[in-house]
Amino acid sequence: MQSQTYRAERHLSLVSDSTNGVVQRTNLRSLRTAQGWTQTELAGRLLDVSPAEIRRYEAGRESIPRPLAGRAAELFGVSVAHLLGRD
Repeated sequence: MQSQTYRAERHLSLVSDSTNGVVQRTNLRSLRTAQGWTQTELAGRLLDVSPAEIRRYEAGRESIPRPLAGRAAELFGVSVAHLLGRD
């Protein structure tokens, strides 16, 4: 049986930091689901982003580009640091 902590951690996405290879957690998935949005809805709100890209960011297979991180943080009303799990 999985612990609640483990399950909660799975809601955080992992994003590679290409500068030092460190894996960092983001809050993208939890922020999106708190709004009740699907990946497709979030992609539409961010413009120029596909649902497949959202899936990759949430799964930690791809880093969130800085400009997109800024737009997403603004959309959710949080800081970029919070979005990227750095606070």
